[in-house]
Amino acid sequence: MNSGNKGLANLGNTCYGNSLIFALSKVPPVRRWLQEHLRLTSESPAPHDPHCVLCMLAGDVRALIDPAARAPLTPSVMRERRRWAHAFGGTAQQDVHEAFQFLLEACDETDARTLLNQQLC
Repeated sequence: MNSGNKGLANLGNTCYGNSLIFALSKVPPVRRWLQEHLRLTSESPAPHDPHCVLCMLAGDVRALIDPAARAPLTPSVMRERRRWAHAFGGTAQQDVHEAFQFLLEACDETDARTLLNQQLC
């Protein structure tokens, strides 16, 4: 996988999140998990949250690893970080490990809801 020459836009001390997104984009099982989530939600008749953290992360990772794209990416998961970690909504510098914990918890909760909705349909 080649991420080309793209960078990630800093939205005001969001380098911690950009580092996290970049690292996650390099892990094949994470990419497969995100793609599976997109597949499940696209096939489901159940309504899906338009601000879904997994969908945002999947879109960011897809754009980041697209070798044809060259423009810096403004990660939507970081633009919407207040949704998955309220304390991270401002412009204060944050810890990447703490961000990972919050993001993973939000992703896990979303994944569990998605799987439950699949079973109910």
